[in-house]
Amino acid sequence: MEEFEQTVRKVCNIGRDSDVPDHLLHRHWEQIDQDNDGKVSFEEFLIWSMEVAYSEEVLVPDENERVLRSLARDHGFAITEVERIKRVFDEFDDNSSGNIENEEFFNVIMKLMKVKNPSDVSKKKLERYWAEADRDRSGEISFEEFLIWYTNVGGGEL
Repeated sequence: MEEFEQTVRKVCNIGRDSDVPDHLLHRHWEQIDQDNDGKVSFEEFLIWSMEVAYSEEVLVPDENERVLRSLARDHGFAITEVERIKRVFDEFDDNSSGNIENEEFFNVIMKLMKVKNPSDVSKKKLERYWAEADRDRSGEISFEEFLIWYTNVGGGEL
């Protein structure tokens, strides 16, 4: 099983720090170890490799790209729209933390509202938008939170 998991990670481009999806590991193990001897023969491995050949994990080697595809599916967006919004998000994530902090969010609001003078953005309006975007109240905005917020405000129609 350990060797099979290592093989799944390699074939399906899954990093050591990431969990192997159940549909690739346990379910397939049960299906491919047809003689229940706790080992996978070459024939059994061949069957498995044909079954996963067109899985997203094999066809999309970049784990970050798979996350974007998952978000698109989960929220009913086209992948191209999610990719476009991710570029917007990355533009404002100045420190590349993977989250937008309060100061970075201020820059988002300034740009989306087409404001040149920072004093033109009221603190109340900024706090309202922040509360809408930071859904889990963590003090920072994840890409998923930004995606939902950004699409709800019309992609920049503040």
